Amino acid sequence: YRDVYKQRLQEGKDDSLEGQILSVADKIDLLYETFGEIQKRNPEELFFEIYEMSLETIIQFDHLASVHDFINNIIPEMLTENFIPRTELRETTMNILNKRKEENE
Repeated sequence: YRDVYKQRLQEGKDDSLEGQILSVADKIDLLYETFGEIQKRNPEELFFEIYEMSLETIIQFDHLASVHDFINNIIPEMLTENFIPRTELRETTMNILNKRKEENE
């Protein structure tokens, strides 16, 4: 399954608005899949890596209103759910979001 996730992470779309939306949608789907595995306490470190890479890719599209909505509303809601590695995942998420914010300042 490692190869499947890595392949999905690297799939690209064109630069049209539709291509950008499809690319973000793919990464959000992948982020949710890895989030689910993390919630299930899957010990494979790969899921944290893919979660991080997916979120970093999603943030690259922060010029899209839907990405702003996802970052500002959906992610905080996701992180309030009860699951074991929540602290580590929250820390990873906030580091990625803060890094992007600093780059844009």
